Amino acid sequence: MPYTPAQRRVVARFVDNQSHTHYHLDWQPVSVWLQVAPSASTLAYNSQNRLIGVFLLSPPVEGVAWLRLVALHDDVPPTTFSRMFSASVQACRHEGIREIAALETDAWLESLVLANGFVHFDNIIHLKRPGGIPPPVPDYRIDIRKARRHDYPEIIGIDHAAFGPHWRIQMEDLRSVMRLNTWCTVAEMVDGIVGYQLATKYHDGMHLTRLATHPDYQGRGIGRSLVVSLIAQFPDKVVTVNTQQSNEASQRVYRQLSFVTQNRTTQVWTYTVGFQSGHR
Repeated sequence: MPYTPAQRRVVARFVDNQSHTHYHLDWQPVSVWLQVAPSASTLAYNSQNRLIGVFLLSPPVEGVAWLRLVALHDDVPPTTFSRMFSASVQACRHEGIREIAALETDAWLESLVLANGFVHFDNIIHLKRPGGIPPPVPDYRIDIRKARRHDYPEIIGIDHAAFGPHWRIQMEDLRSVMRLNTWCTVAEMVDGIVGYQLATKYHDGMHLTRLATHPDYQGRGIGRSLVVSLIAQFPDKVVTVNTQQSNEASQRVYRQLSFVTQNRTTQVWTYTVGFQSGHR
């Protein structure tokens, strides 16, 4: 049956008590996910009207929705996932969702998505720069400063110009992550902000969460300068970053700055929703 926010408390209790639970990686808490999930999200109940499955999508961005939360009761067969997925696909056709993407964070989910028609889309690779390495020489021609709240609309504009719909963040995401222990800087030129980086602090390092340069200014060393500025600010910290395997330009920048690729990848799968006549 379709999910509605009125069911959020029941769903939250169910999810907390299941071992087969998939959480997508983003900055908003589950409580927010349960409030904003589109109606193409679905639930499964057994014959005793007890909740046995949850299939929750993110709000779509240009027709692309992420599989944000999946939870299955330990005693249900894989067909429970298939039933929820099939119902969700039908609803996606009416809501204009043309693609569902899923991130490999749980081994048990892989067999389920592949059995239901998802295909490999890309890999996420993980890189690390050890702390204590001397910072690279900065390019003083590029002005880097700390981001301010009134910069948020420009930051979002750059992010959306630089990335396809699978990878864009929304204003709500930016506001959520900025409430954490973050370091966000922007690159500024005469025309205004042309790039930004956003890093989150963790116990012994920094994670470079976002790095984007407006397409009109790419190839000028702006992304590199933003990363160099981050390293110079925290020279003794380990810096980690994830990027798409298909994004060779970003990988070159990171490797030039002494980032080392780690021996693991995270798969990304997608499912294309076929639209019936009359639905777009």
